[in-house]
Amino acid sequence: MRARELLDSFDVWLTERLLVARSRRQNLAFFDTDLRRNPDGQWNGWAHMYFDPDDPPILGSQWTIYRLFPASDQISPAAYDQDPAGRQAAQS
Repeated sequence: MRARELLDSFDVWLTERLLVARSRRQNLAFFDTDLRRNPDGQWNGWAHMYFDPDDPPILGSQWTIYRLFPASDQISPAAYDQDPAGRQAAQS
């Protein structure tokens, strides 16, 4: 397996899940699993879940979390969508 092939597979995998999370107005969390090939030939080695910004799960340190939407007590989602500076502040 080449590193570039794995990185390209991860890019496709992550992009697809971020699009779904954004359309659902949810955040995304994922962690590494055993690598295997999908029927389409792409590598897959990640498990994921979507969660509501106001109901975050308690996750262990192995999880990577993309907070696309802040909890409602932080910034309203409408303001978040309109203000790129607010979006960056909410993600940090």
